[in-house]
Amino acid sequence: MKYQNRLLVAVLLLSFKQVNSQVVRDTVISLYFPTGAYELDSLHTKQLAWLASSDHSVKQITGYADHRGSTSSNQRLSQKRAEAVARLLASGKKGLTVMPESKGETGTQLAELWKNRRVDIVAAMSASTPSTAATIRSLELDNIYFVPDSAVITPKSLPFIKELAQTLKNYQDEHFEIIGHANCQETLEPSKIKIFYRLSEQRAKLIYQLLLQHGIPAEKMSYKGIANTQPAIETPQNVAEKKMNMRVQILITKGS
Repeated sequence: MKYQNRLLVAVLLLSFKQVNSQVVRDTVISLYFPTGAYELDSLHTKQLAWLASSDHSVKQITGYADHRGSTSSNQRLSQKRAEAVARLLASGKKGLTVMPESKGETGTQLAELWKNRRVDIVAAMSASTPSTAATIRSLELDNIYFVPDSAVITPKSLPFIKELAQTLKNYQDEHFEIIGHANCQETLEPSKIKIFYRLSEQRAKLIYQLLLQHGIPAEKMSYKGIANTQPAIETPQNVAEKKMNMRVQILITKGS
């Protein structure tokens, strides 16, 4: 297998904290390198450019190496990898103050050596509610489900759109932020990460359009997709639990 086919980006939900009554989880993005290399290639650059332009804040950058070569050379190599990633992120993300770290060949060495030649980036999704607005209610659309891998709601969900619109019409001065989610627990290639962000945004946009048809003014709404960064079920075990992650929620906010 060629190296470029091995360059994967792993998105793992590691920890969480409460922010404005929402759960905000850390995301780990792993970039893999060829033997002895620390230079960033086009796939690295593409993924880091996405991260730099996203709402994620970078918390930690750590370089690693496999056990080939001396311990001291692997330590230097892992440091160079982490520094290369930090430099590129700093060029596109203002205010980045994270100091890159290096672990060399220390820690658990995986059987597949290429998985040890990496940089892990720990990032957190920024709170979605603007600081000037207060979230007064979060609506989980429990009765609205999407067809897997699509932005199409199931036929049984359609009657609940009208019910949702009637609920929102009770709020005269509030704003509605529609947030789309996707279900994914896999290790993905960089291009596929964007697919899930796009899918979740398309789901949010569909609800936005349906609410427009039911009389909710466009100026009272906004929408965005956040992929799998805030799953309802972290490790779904069946189809029903996976459906719960293919969802849209609405934050009702008051303020400018």
